[in-house]
Amino acid sequence: FFFVMMRVGALLVLGLAVVSATVFVPTAYRVGQGPPPFPHVPMNKHHFNVTMSDGVVLTSTLYTLKDVQIHDTKLAITHQSFPYGAMTEKFIALLWGLSPLLKLQKRHGLLLTHTRGSAPNSGRFPGFRQTRDVQEWVAWLQRQPWYNGVLFSTGLSAMGVMSYLSAMVGVPVKAQSVSIAGADEYRLIYRNGAYRALLVNSMLEFVGQPSYNLTYVAHEAPSDWWSATNLAGHYDDVKWPALHQAGWYDAFLQDTLDVYHNYRTHASSDVRDLQFLIVGPNGHCFGGGAIKWDEGKTKQLQLLGSVIEAVLFGVLSAADTPLKFTLGLDLLKVLFKPVPRAFWYVMGPGLEGSKGNWIA
Repeated sequence: FFFVMMRVGALLVLGLAVVSATVFVPTAYRVGQGPPPFPHVPMNKHHFNVTMSDGVVLTSTLYTLKDVQIHDTKLAITHQSFPYGAMTEKFIALLWGLSPLLKLQKRHGLLLTHTRGSAPNSGRFPGFRQTRDVQEWVAWLQRQPWYNGVLFSTGLSAMGVMSYLSAMVGVPVKAQSVSIAGADEYRLIYRNGAYRALLVNSMLEFVGQPSYNLTYVAHEAPSDWWSATNLAGHYDDVKWPALHQAGWYDAFLQDTLDVYHNYRTHASSDVRDLQFLIVGPNGHCFGGGAIKWDEGKTKQLQLLGSVIEAVLFGVLSAADTPLKFTLGLDLLKVLFKPVPRAFWYVMGPGLEGSKGNWIA
């Protein structure tokens, strides 16, 4: 317990140091534009093939910092279900390698599982109907000698949707960080009954699955077919703290707000008050909005998200037993007692916007 206390104290000191130095660790990017220049982060890269019950083989890639060797240590794992290509994977790995959490705690790994139907995997692309694959992948992970039993779930956009939906199959997540996503596929694809053609078709083009739009069109009406990708009725299976990030101009803003509300009201009672929301003045994948905003305040909000995530994951990184997890939650409640649960940027008068405010 005292070790955990010291660890969290160090994380908070790190967060304050980063804020005071105005260092910005970005957590997302505009899809399709490729990564901006970043410092080189030396990392190890390990490849695994995971066979599903129907014979389809899914590739998984594990990233660790260069001085962390998986043969002589056990790792807490941050996981993402990943439908994108090599350039996006490289960028996601770089962002993870630059996270504040790794400055003090190096025994962490990022594991990206490529979805079926996405190169180089076989099988038919399933959209967001991947919960069985996630469940079988977790069973594989639990057998790995380098896994310490602590799993974190993250993702933005499509990866964030899969992170939310993993609660439907009892994935043993300890903490979660999701950006610009939702947990009801029908509402993501159809808004008020209308197919969101530009948004959906662009997403499918980006993941190399343009013909999947025919599947969506064939299921235009609400039906039981969509229940496999709707977290409604499963929110009480959420038993972990989470950070939810959204943008005022994001197409999934209401969806993220709905998930946050349902986590706050229907998740396990032990974690309802450990849900955090940040809404910034940006669009999908944190691109631009309709009017300008104060860049400094935007960076502060994004940095705040990085620090909250680092504290959640840092405290629970050794919570490999129910008792340790309970003690970790108790400690988080103490640490976050004076911290608001919701932050958002407020636009002021005029087309240039205001300097922004944090309001809870």
